[in-house]
Amino acid sequence: YKCVRDSNSADLQGRAYQIITAIVRSKVPLPPDADLNVSALVTFIFNQKLGCKKSLCPTVLGSIYELFGAIAQHYPANCSASTINSVLRNVLAELKNQLITAKDVKTPIIEGCMMALKGMLVHFTRDYNEDPENSKEIYSYVQKVCAFQENTHRKTFQRAALEVLTVHLDQMWKWALEDYRWWLKELPIWAGRQGQDKYTGIDALRAFHRRCWTHLTQCTESLADKEMARLLLDHYMQTFTDPCAAAYDLQLAVEGFGALASVASRLIEDHDQNFVTLMFRIILQRAQTDYTKSEDNNTEQLGKYLESLSNICRELKTINTDQLAALQQLTRLFMANYPHNNKRTQS
Repeated sequence: YKCVRDSNSADLQGRAYQIITAIVRSKVPLPPDADLNVSALVTFIFNQKLGCKKSLCPTVLGSIYELFGAIAQHYPANCSASTINSVLRNVLAELKNQLITAKDVKTPIIEGCMMALKGMLVHFTRDYNEDPENSKEIYSYVQKVCAFQENTHRKTFQRAALEVLTVHLDQMWKWALEDYRWWLKELPIWAGRQGQDKYTGIDALRAFHRRCWTHLTQCTESLADKEMARLLLDHYMQTFTDPCAAAYDLQLAVEGFGALASVASRLIEDHDQNFVTLMFRIILQRAQTDYTKSEDNNTEQLGKYLESLSNICRELKTINTDQLAALQQLTRLFMANYPHNNKRTQS
């Protein structure tokens, strides 16, 4: 631990913590005489570092929180429940200070806290049923950080919050469900960005849509659930008619129609007897346009179309001969282009 001593510069300490974090995440077997002992590291962080955190540089403190999250995720046996609870209190107090109280916000601390939550919540869950108070507080901070800010140049701390949402949405679903309209408007902004913002945003957007699908397939026929189903299905419908729709949006629409076929039949059918049939026709027509009428031989996404069509077929009472023929043609095309391994397995 020579590099993380207080006598060293903040830059050197920060780099040292980043290296230790990378080693912890890699779970590379260490030699018996290695200086890195996880149990000793937890004690070192908890007793010597977090005990005097006010004297630490923001980048160093953020790196310490991130390291602890990595340890909690990959070496949970080395973290006692009391230590986890204490660190969680520290993290939530830091977030409250940075996001509500402080005038001079230190984004490295926010990023470190979010990465700590991402790691800790893997094994030390804070589900809304078992720990509603902490779950709601965690959610409120994640939502606050995820709110897109155009004037913020370095958005790494916001991407960290998006990652927490992506990985641990189930634990926060009760609260996220109440704000689902906000998320369905906010996450596409991130997905429409460039670079790493885009990739992180797309992951979060997909995770949220899929959680909505799970909720709707398990829901009752409440007015709120009908409104959510209609909102999503209308969005997917518009995506298919939008010539400028992004590839990730189109993929979500294809998967969404399939995932919500039974929901549409159950919740939407009373208002529009042809809605499920319309879903089937839209996807079938798009698949034919993209794959049987195109010179592009890339059929990588065709399987998702067929899976979606299969789910919708279960909700249809009849399928005409032309539709069956089109399905057969698409299936043959998919099987003909399915990757095969010509090398025989050697015994």
